[in-house]
Amino acid sequence: MALAHTNLAEIALLRGDGATAQEHLQLALPHIHSHVRRVLCFFTTLAGWCTTRERVLLEDARCTAVSLGVVAGLTKRTGAPLSALYRTLQEKRRESVQQRFTDLEWQQMWYRGYAMSKEQAVVFADKLLRTACA
Repeated sequence: MALAHTNLAEIALLRGDGATAQEHLQLALPHIHSHVRRVLCFFTTLAGWCTTRERVLLEDARCTAVSLGVVAGLTKRTGAPLSALYRTLQEKRRESVQQRFTDLEWQQMWYRGYAMSKEQAVVFADKLLRTACA
C-alpha cells in the first residue's frame, strides 16, 4: 500500500496535481513502517510535493530540505538503498530548492531532518500533510 500510494503521488506530481498527490501521501503514511525503503521513497515524494505546490513558499522549501535530510539520515543509519529513480528525484528536488538559502540555512534545515528518527519523521510528515489541508 505504501509504495502504491507513493508512486501514485509521484504520478500526480508529474501531472501537476498537488491535491491528489497529497491525498496519496496521506494514504501511504500509515503503511510506510513496513520497510525503511518505503520511508525513503515516501520522504522523497513528500519533498516533491512541497516543491510543486502552487506557490513554493519559504516554509514549503524548508519542508523540502527537512524531508531530504530525513532520506539522507535514514539511508546513512540503515544502509537501505534508494532506487535509481528516487535518487534522481531526490537530487532534482534538492537542486530546485537549495539555491533559495544560504549554505548555513540549508545545512541547518537539512540536518534537522537528517537527525530525525523514523518515528520523528513520520510525526513531522503527518503534521505537515494535515496542516496543508487547513
